[in-house]
Amino acid sequence: MNKNVEIIFPFAENKEATVMFFLKVFVVLRELNLDDVFKEKRKFEAGEDLVIPISEVNLATVEQSMQSLGYVYKILYR
Repeated sequence: MNKNVEIIFPFAENKEATVMFFLKVFVVLRELNLDDVFKEKRKFEAGEDLVIPISEVNLATVEQSMQSLGYVYKILYR
């Protein structure tokens, strides 16, 4: 799949969030593997923004999950 979209979770706005559950959504959609999940989780816990490339086909599904969980995010089209 062509990953032409990035979802950015600003740490400052999501620092209280538990991202592990949400990152698993990306595994189910085959956008990330488990190694990527743990790497991204560590970066987020270190205070970095979470940036995840995703294919446009899965964007609506992911956005629905993000909104229902109350995440603050930005979408960047490349």
